[in-house]
Amino acid sequence: MDSCSDDVCHSTYESLAQVYRCHMTLAPQVCQTIAQLYEFRTHLQQKWEAGRRGLEQVYQLRLFEEDASRMATWLDQQRQLFLAEHLDIGETAAQVIASIFFILSKNLESGFFMNPFDML
Repeated sequence: MDSCSDDVCHSTYESLAQVYRCHMTLAPQVCQTIAQLYEFRTHLQQKWEAGRRGLEQVYQLRLFEEDASRMATWLDQQRQLFLAEHLDIGETAAQVIASIFFILSKNLESGFFMNPFDML
């Protein structure tokens, strides 16, 4: 029984030694693989972040283009209203002069212009 026990102990010892040697040879490879995975993960994160920044810039550009388009439309509408309101100043020279004097008198009354006769 003693010899059987020694064989089992020796066999167990040899198995453990073999496992240890296997771990010792695999440990650097495992560490290297883990390091490569971390590098790959970092690289992948950087690429994803760059793509996300690019998409954010495209989105901001689209928002700006929409705002600029709405502003251009509004300015065009305002231009049309302004022209419709201010282009019709009269059909004859007498009507234009009368319109100018009317606006001038309103501005003098409101104090927008000083009356030159008040300075005398």
